[in-house]
Amino acid sequence: MVERNFDRLTTTKMKNPLHYIQKYPHRTKQILGITNDQFQGLLALAEMQHKELEAKIELQKNRIQNVF
Repeated sequence: MVERNFDRLTTTKMKNPLHYIQKYPHRTKQILGITNDQFQGLLALAEMQHKELEAKIELQKNRIQNVF
């Protein structure tokens, strides 16, 4: 049986891939396999869909109106 030391894995700091790509946009193709322009388009689309979903959820909430 092989013993593995996982202590080293827990002490290394994970980097946020989004921050890394924003800092080094020329590496986008190497990391994701798409161009930086394509990646930015995907981000914009995801943000738009997220906002649409939040708006739908907000409309479906039942609210009690205070009528005085």
